[in-house]
Amino acid sequence: MGFLSEVVEEEQLDAAVETLAATLLKNAPGAVSLSKQLATHVAAGNINDQLIEETVKSIADVRDSDEGREGLSAFLEKRAPFWQRV
Repeated sequence: MGFLSEVVEEEQLDAAVETLAATLLKNAPGAVSLSKQLATHVAAGNINDQLIEETVKSIADVRDSDEGREGLSAFLEKRAPFWQRV
């Protein structure tokens, strides 16, 4: 899929893993969890109208959640969202 693909030299592996982990931790925890669930669900199923409808609803629900609203507010206000670990 190319979702988490990267080639690095062996001696750069730890730094690359730390960089990727830091990037992932900047994302909304609930959205990351849902993304994993959706990827698993879509990979295991047949892509049809029902699957598309369920996926669209899940994404819309996250956007309309407290976490989604906080992410949009933070973006518009040019600040870090409150879920970020620093």
